[in-house]
Order: sequence, then structure tokens, then C-alpha cells
Amino acid sequence: MPAAALAEENARLRARLAETEAALADAQEAQRRLESIVSELRRVTCPP
Repeated sequence: MPAAALAEENARLRARLAETEAALADAQEAQRRLESIVSELRRVTCPP
């Protein structure tokens, strides 16, 4: 592959990686929020 094509592919893959990492961070934050909600609901509905 010519160097220009490799550089273009590299840039495309880096952009895709950044999108994937951002989506993962969003999903992890959503999971933390859901776990917090579930924990709070358990505390309210099933006190010790």
C-alpha cells in the first residue's frame, strides 16, 4: 500500500477508535447511574 493510503487508513481507524472509546465511556457512565438507582431502590424498598 502506498504511504498516503496507509496514512488515510490510519486516520480513519483512529477516528473510529475515538468514537468507540466515547461510546464506551457513555455506556460505563450509564451503567454506574443505573447501579446507583438500583442500589437506592433496594435501600428504600428493602430496609435492613
